[in-house]
Amino acid sequence: MLRGRFAKSLAILATIASHGGSNALKLVGRTSGVCLSYTESIAVRLRGGGFIKGKRGHHGGYTLVNGSREMPMVQVICCLEGVEGDEDLPAEIAALLSFLEEITLDQYLDRLWAIRAHRDQAKKVA
Repeated sequence: MLRGRFAKSLAILATIASHGGSNALKLVGRTSGVCLSYTESIAVRLRGGGFIKGKRGHHGGYTLVNGSREMPMVQVICCLEGVEGDEDLPAEIAALLSFLEEITLDQYLDRLWAIRAHRDQAKKVA
C-alpha cells in the first residue's frame, strides 16, 4: 500500500486544491498530517512544475495555478518524483504511469474526495 513519501506528496497537493484560496504551508502540513519541512520541499517541486503558485505576505500562501487541474496525473507524478518524463523511469514504472496519461488532476481529485466521503460515511454507520 502506498503510505510513504508519494502518498504524502499527493496529500499535500490535494489539501492545497481542496481549500480554494491561499493556503499557508503550516496549515497544509497539519491538515495533510505531514511535517512542515517535508511540506515545504514538496511545495518547491510543485511550484517548479507549474502546479501551484505562492503569494507572500499576511494573506499569502499557495494556490493551484489556473489550468493545472487539466494536467495529466503522469505530469504530476513525474514532477513529484523529480523526473523530466517517463523515459527517466524504469520500464516497469513507465508502463504503469502510461495508464495515467488520460487521467487529469481534476479527475483524480474528484475520485479522491468521493472515496474520502464514502469512507467518512462508512465510519458514521459503523
